[in-house]
Amino acid sequence: METYTKPDIASLLDTTVRTITEDSRYLTNKGYIKPIQINGSANQYSESDLEILRQLRQHCKGNNNRKTFVLEKKVEVVSKLNSNLAINKRKLTLNKFKHLFEDFSTTDPFYDYVQLQRAADNSWYLPTAKLSIIINKEPDSFSHLQRFTYQGFILDRQPQKEGNSYIWSVNANQ
Repeated sequence: METYTKPDIASLLDTTVRTITEDSRYLTNKGYIKPIQINGSANQYSESDLEILRQLRQHCKGNNNRKTFVLEKKVEVVSKLNSNLAINKRKLTLNKFKHLFEDFSTTDPFYDYVQLQRAADNSWYLPTAKLSIIINKEPDSFSHLQRFTYQGFILDRQPQKEGNSYIWSVNANQ
């Protein structure tokens, strides 16, 4: 990854180091850029930081100022590791949640029946994550369905959501 110093950026953007220092301070306080220090040296700026500084300088040409600047597109460099973590975040959260119920579901062979019957008897709605733990299936295997049956129970996906997750009604199949 190529990095730039304030003098480099000032030269590229045809402005002064002082202007870049002020722009950098403003954008850092807004959370738009994050200068890095390498071995205790002066601040270094990434390519995405340079692009954001370029956008601010372009905005300030004419009668505009920093306070009226709106970031057009935040440029982010995402490493492969971060990308994989974002993709697997839901599965990691689900695995943590599964661990909480591990003792109940492994010791009682009727755990799923008991939990679904309780939900049906009490007219409870179950979020997709909880339902997947009870029936021991990945959410992707059923969350796209409107209705399905599991061990004699009818599970209907409701139009409302709890956060980003669908909720399901449970009815005992009679």
